[in-house]
Amino acid sequence: MVQRLAREYGWLGAAVGLGTLVLLCSVPFVSGTSLTWNSAQSVTAESAEPAPFVVPTPLESVTQVAPPTAAPTPAPSWAKPKPTASSRQPVARSSPTPRRTTAAPPREPVLLGPSDSGQLWGITDAWCKQRDRDSYVQPGQQGDGRWWCFRWGVPPTTVDMNAACRIRYGSSAFAQTSNGRDPNAWRCYRS
Repeated sequence: MVQRLAREYGWLGAAVGLGTLVLLCSVPFVSGTSLTWNSAQSVTAESAEPAPFVVPTPLESVTQVAPPTAAPTPAPSWAKPKPTASSRQPVARSSPTPRRTTAAPPREPVLLGPSDSGQLWGITDAWCKQRDRDSYVQPGQQGDGRWWCFRWGVPPTTVDMNAACRIRYGSSAFAQTSNGRDPNAWRCYRS
């Protein structure tokens, strides 16, 4: 009986043991308490004093100093120095104040249609029929907010609502929806 259980469930014991080992080994890495390694310390002699760290200093340069003379040095002059080309201060130039132009605020899009779901159905169906005259249109299900073109034996395609609006209202028309989950919320606009 015990041998049969060990044979049937031995893999489960091995998997649990391996999983436990992996979890225990990964705890220091995920908990932020991992061991830190200091390569400056010797592993074998932890109690020994570390060697003093000596900062090398640059070599001092030898300079020749002129021997002192008996002549006195001239007293400093308190006169204001003449300005040179490099010491001129920049002059602030006044530029003309830019004119304020009041641009017209962006125009709100103009609603073109459709006024109801029946007209929306017609617009989307026209797009599908333009692609394939044997297709039919159906609103998306379960809140996907799209319209779909179907044809037997062919995977369905989503209706390009911008293109459908352009077919009905011209090249400057575009589509917007007021509710991304409702396929009947699409309307066509012109800016």
